[in-house]
Amino acid sequence: VRSLARELRATPFMVLLAAFRVALARVTGEGDLLIGTPLTLRDGPALARVVGCLVNPVVLRTPLADLPTFAE
Repeated sequence: VRSLARELRATPFMVLLAAFRVALARVTGEGDLLIGTPLTLRDGPALARVVGCLVNPVVLRTPLADLPTFAE
């Protein structure tokens, strides 16, 4: 996964998410997938000292109708 991520100039998360999308598309037969993932951002000094779980769900859309390659 790491070597493929380096080759594609992506993160391991992006590679694993793409593999999950392909597998899910094959199982469901859907051409348009919506996958939710948690996102945490603590990039500002005001949030650096906040204690607790700061997680925002983000929905990532994957249109697969045009049959993109795995790298795309």
